[in-house]
Amino acid sequence: MYNKFYMISKSFLTLFIVFADQMTKKFALQYSFKYGIYSLTSFLKILIKWNYGLSFSVCDSFHTRVLQFVMLSACILLSSMWHKAKIKSETIAYSLILGGGIGNLIDRIWHGAVLDFIYIHMKGFSFPVFNIADISITVGIMMIIWNNIMYKKR
Repeated sequence: MYNKFYMISKSFLTLFIVFADQMTKKFALQYSFKYGIYSLTSFLKILIKWNYGLSFSVCDSFHTRVLQFVMLSACILLSSMWHKAKIKSETIAYSLILGGGIGNLIDRIWHGAVLDFIYIHMKGFSFPVFNIADISITVGIMMIIWNNIMYKKR
């Protein structure tokens, strides 16, 4: 019973991330068609940017099919690691990374690029445009790094 509940809960988190990512991208696209660039606050805007590369437009000139293959391979590898994870925080981390990876892979398959729309800027500082999947992937990676640091201290 525990294993079944455990699998369902980690699958739910992954699917929730995919759903949240896709719905926010859909909202941002619809909103941008109506209003263009939209300021939510003095430092936070909805700004549509199609990312043809990897995170923060790295490898922008790579062929789309190559990036799709790389992302699909990464998702398959992550799903294997996700399935084998024993520590709860590690499972959550892999669920976040996998959900974000699947969300961005869906964009890459449907649109040939990933839709980024969250733009943060303050007093001369601006961060590259990103999306919910990117946040999820980043938080998951940070959790894995933290787990590794804590594990080595024991």
